[in-house]
Amino acid sequence: LSARKSELLAHLSADGAAPLAFPQQSLWFLQQLYPQDTSASEQFAIRIDGPLDAALLAQAWQSLLARHAILRTTFRERDGEVWQQAAPPSPNAAALPQIDAGTAREDLLQIAAAALREPFDLLRGSLLKPRLCRIADRQHVLLVTAHHIIADGLSVPVIQEELAELYAAFRSGRP
Repeated sequence: LSARKSELLAHLSADGAAPLAFPQQSLWFLQQLYPQDTSASEQFAIRIDGPLDAALLAQAWQSLLARHAILRTTFRERDGEVWQQAAPPSPNAAALPQIDAGTAREDLLQIAAAALREPFDLLRGSLLKPRLCRIADRQHVLLVTAHHIIADGLSVPVIQEELAELYAAFRSGRP
């Protein structure tokens, strides 16, 4: 692992930008051809039953973003090459917008469908868009839409588990 890490670090530019992996190159190319296409959008939902402290969930979300640079990454072209650059962690960049989703399942499905139709801007980000949907006083759904260039089916369980652990830690006063 340390040899692989050294190899990756050797490819970083002076400003910390890194070249794209081959699958990312393919996604970048397709996004440049079809900027309004949303077929590379990934979406998952976390159902939250019981009392919710939205401020602590936002804090957990910010901590998750701070832990994983790829979740803060944008992409740019320089000298004919595409580079990825992670923004520094920022408490202000991790807003967790809250939406009253109504009580009907169809309302939540409409919100999810609308989120999937929103194109991503790989140059400006954010490539990870959360929405905290309130269904009832003690029922919420955290709906997360991400561009496939930064998240895939393998990363979703990691995001879900770490977010749950961070939220539980903050709720109980643990670091």
